[in-house]
Amino acid sequence: MIQSFLQYIRYEKNYSSHTVLSYQTDIEQLRDFIVTQKGGFDPKNLTSDELREWIIALMDVGEKPSSVKRKISAVRSFYKFLNLKNLTDNNPTLKIVAPKVPKSLPKFFYEKDLDNCLEVSEKNCNFEGVRNSLIIELIYQTGLRRSEVANLEDVNVDVINRQLKVLGKGNKERVVPFGRGLAEMIETYRAKREEEVKVNTTKFFVHQKGTALNPMHIYNVVRKLMGAVTTQEKRSPHVLRHTFATSLLNDGADVKAIKDLLGHETLAATQVYTHASFEQIKTIYQRTHPRGKSKEDTMEVRIQSIHFDATEKLQQFIEKKVNKLERISDELSTAEVILKVVKPETSENKEAKITVLAPNTEFFASKVCDTFEEAIDLCVEALEKQIKKAKEKK
Repeated sequence: MIQSFLQYIRYEKNYSSHTVLSYQTDIEQLRDFIVTQKGGFDPKNLTSDELREWIIALMDVGEKPSSVKRKISAVRSFYKFLNLKNLTDNNPTLKIVAPKVPKSLPKFFYEKDLDNCLEVSEKNCNFEGVRNSLIIELIYQTGLRRSEVANLEDVNVDVINRQLKVLGKGNKERVVPFGRGLAEMIETYRAKREEEVKVNTTKFFVHQKGTALNPMHIYNVVRKLMGAVTTQEKRSPHVLRHTFATSLLNDGADVKAIKDLLGHETLAATQVYTHASFEQIKTIYQRTHPRGKSKEDTMEVRIQSIHFDATEKLQQFIEKKVNKLERISDELSTAEVILKVVKPETSENKEAKITVLAPNTEFFASKVCDTFEEAIDLCVEALEKQIKKAKEKK
């Protein structure tokens, strides 16, 4: 039954091989759990209670709510297939409620970071330097997924009409326009490629040896280049894709047009960017309008604890300490705090990283101490010095 389902979503539903593998992993994980608990697995007899036991076991070993929700979605699809093909009337997923996933706004890069990234990478004039600069600019100008960048056919990159023909999710084709500057970068890359590389693939982006780049290589290029100009944790091609969508929306683009450019199936997937833009508008209003900021309004402090849950007391301590930075400058908009236990076997293992955003700049500090409170204190002290120094230069 499982193999029939996988063939169905691959060849009839046109799901990507990556999605098929994810579904296979999730369903086989459920099967193995039931076999361990009950001695055998029969989809026709699986109960909602047994499915709940699996979900609880996943949560107990630390699976994120988003991952659990995805696994439940895979099982739902599996049973929809079984019902559709009349292989069983059973569907234990009907009584299952997926865990709530905390909503988070999309991360994006600042334009100055992208400019700095291209400025750094353009200094490297060899084939790889030219190619890597183009990867950054192409994703930023077109919003392509990393898999779409890797699978882009050379023949589908049209510099005359300045458009890309892209094969997206579900083998759905779309046409994405781009600007004159990107067209010039493409021509430079093609000239360099023809001069230095013996190409043995029809793909647009290639290695020095002539073989096609894979999605992971695209990921590594973006992460490495953006890591040289920004301190934010997430530096993936998907953040560049978010940046593309957010930039369009902030400049007045229609949400439906952005949906088509991104290749989203539904408008709901695109509307997350409207929330991001509203948050930006709200932040600007509160920071700049004379009636926008009340005494209770403070800088937004985002706290992320990795592999553990920060106590409410610790979060209150962090917010109080970080908000004191506003006494130095009223231009600070957001503080991002990341907490992590780096070496559990040592005493000094509590790491705190704080990034504070201000117009056209950001401040960063990182410390490792015996306690998170001590690490936060030292980070705030370092940030105070940076902010004061920046004010003196103005």
